[in-house]
Amino acid sequence: MLFYYIICIIILTDKDLNQLIKECIRNNLLAQEKLYKYYYEDMFCACLRYTEDAHDVLSILYDAFLKVFLHISQYKKELGNFKAWLSAIVINTAINYTRRCKNRLG
Repeated sequence: MLFYYIICIIILTDKDLNQLIKECIRNNLLAQEKLYKYYYEDMFCACLRYTEDAHDVLSILYDAFLKVFLHISQYKKELGNFKAWLSAIVINTAINYTRRCKNRLG
C-alpha cells in the first residue's frame, strides 16, 4: 500500500487534482477514494497534533472528509490551494472534536 501512495504523489499534477475535484463534485466515489488516499497520511499527521489516540484521529478524519465531500463544490482554487482548504477543515474538525471530548469529561 505504501508503494501506491508514492506513485500517487508522483503522478498527481494540478490538472489531475482539478479533474479529481470536479469528479468529487459529481459524487464520483472512485474520485473521492483517490482524493482521500492521496491526502490521508498528511491529514492523519495533522490530527495527531490534537490527539494521540488513533481511534480519535480516525473519527476526526471521517468527520472531516465527510464535510469536505459535502462542501467540495464551495472550494475556489483562485482563493488558495486545495491542500490548505482541506487542512483548515481537518484542523477545525480536530479542534471541535477535542473540545467536545473535554466538555464530556469535565
